[in-house]
Amino acid sequence: MVVAESVQQHIKVSISHGGCRAFVALDGPIDDTSISDEDIIHLLQSKGVVIGVKKELLSALKNNSHFNEPMLVAEGIEPVAGKDGWVEYLVNTKLTEPMEEKGGLVDLHNLHRIHNVQKGQKLALIHLPQPGTAGMSVSGTPIPLKPGKKGVVFLGSYTALDPQDPNTIVATEDGNFVAMPDGKVEVQPVLTIRGDVDFSTGDIDFIGSVVITGDIKSDFSVKVKKKLEVHGNVEDANVQAGGDVIVKQGFFGRGKGMITSGGSVKVAHILNQSIICEKDITVEREAVCATLKAGGKVASSRAKFVGCTIEGGNEVEVLNLGNGEQTQAKVYVGQRAQLVENYKSIEKELEQLEKQLAEVRNGVYKLVRIQLDGNISDEQKQLLATLKQMQNDLPHTITILQKKKTDANVAIHTTSAARIIVRGTVFVNVLLEINGVRKLVQSGLKEVMFVENNGKIEELSAPSS
Repeated sequence: MVVAESVQQHIKVSISHGGCRAFVALDGPIDDTSISDEDIIHLLQSKGVVIGVKKELLSALKNNSHFNEPMLVAEGIEPVAGKDGWVEYLVNTKLTEPMEEKGGLVDLHNLHRIHNVQKGQKLALIHLPQPGTAGMSVSGTPIPLKPGKKGVVFLGSYTALDPQDPNTIVATEDGNFVAMPDGKVEVQPVLTIRGDVDFSTGDIDFIGSVVITGDIKSDFSVKVKKKLEVHGNVEDANVQAGGDVIVKQGFFGRGKGMITSGGSVKVAHILNQSIICEKDITVEREAVCATLKAGGKVASSRAKFVGCTIEGGNEVEVLNLGNGEQTQAKVYVGQRAQLVENYKSIEKELEQLEKQLAEVRNGVYKLVRIQLDGNISDEQKQLLATLKQMQNDLPHTITILQKKKTDANVAIHTTSAARIIVRGTVFVNVLLEINGVRKLVQSGLKEVMFVENNGKIEELSAPSS
């Protein structure tokens, strides 16, 4: 390829870093009018520029009066970098500022510091990197693409990839979702509050179990689906747990506090407050002016009870009841009277349904006879359809009630074993009720067990522990 000497003398060719652009510059005016566009193209080709030449700019180049200024004359194909992968969190983990209420007050109870997730819930989506496209230099050399990087994510405790979608992260347990700065995600089935539940934490509402190393302060609430353990005290607070509650110190205040549990409750001592649970209550040292209601036992053989109202399923066991002064205790165990009433109510309802079923069957029989005779009206047809539906439904309802009647009968005989055991002393003026039968203690007694027998409360020696 022969390039005109004047072209070589006056036109300088440069290629950008990366090779995607070619530039030419004049170092002075071109006097040789015989220079053609082809001459310039040949010059570019001699310099390796063979792709993307902008022929429409070549003529303008010869008339360019801006000397030594590069002019773009060829463009290759720029590579398109791949898009980096990223992780999209499906749980909002951003901390929110406390809400301002009417009157300028700030709600410091609802701080939204806990991110509840359920087992199987989707936590995050992993978006794959995009590959991008390769380029081509003006010399025809391929320019490799730059692929996107993978999104940074590490599976922590109680997280996994969804078997149906390997780009989705799911929770393998109920708990608190946490996204770490280093890309690690995890679910915490047990939430540990290091310190007190107060204005620094706000109220707690958690799907798993909670351990509180400090106290639960007055006017705050703690709700947990599973177990709650408090290493300090509980003040005038509202506590609700689906599982057991353990308070290693005291539960005290002005009577505004309440612990409600779907399991058992254990406290060291209690003053003025209330506990309701489905299973057992254990007080380790003393209870004063408290209200305790256990679906199971009140098992507190080493604790003293003064001025309390105690209700146990079938057994209450304490060290002392009362103190011989004005503030005494009331103890209720067993529910036979209530169970008997419930049994009678079920029995009466069962009799009514069986009578109704007999009447329905008789009505169906009469209407079918009319239908066979061909004299049935539209209104009678509608009534027949209704009665037939009742004839199908009533036996199922009766079967359910029969089972309830059997269960109620078993409960009556089970609750007959209700008892109150006092390992130390029961003082005067303590009110006892067993299976609906009441007794007011007239004189102090030691190591005694109270049971109900044929409508009377008997005093027996306390069984060995």
